[in-house]
Amino acid sequence: MRENRKRADALAHRNAEIAARADQQHNWVMQGDDRGVYGPEGARLMHHIRSGGGQTTAPPATRWRLGPFGTRFAG
Repeated sequence: MRENRKRADALAHRNAEIAARADQQHNWVMQGDDRGVYGPEGARLMHHIRSGGGQTTAPPATRWRLGPFGTRFAG
């Protein structure tokens, strides 16, 4: 019974974290912030690309993580 409660608590905590990230992303979108579309790492890269991505500066490093079905996400 305790294990079930621990799992339920962990799942509730994970769901709360996801909801908080979704709220933050929604706020960014509503403010017109690129992070709402591309995420914090992707927004930095898009600003680099839009500014011409000068040859003297390298684009910011992006760490990728795998999502469902093998999709890649910056993060």
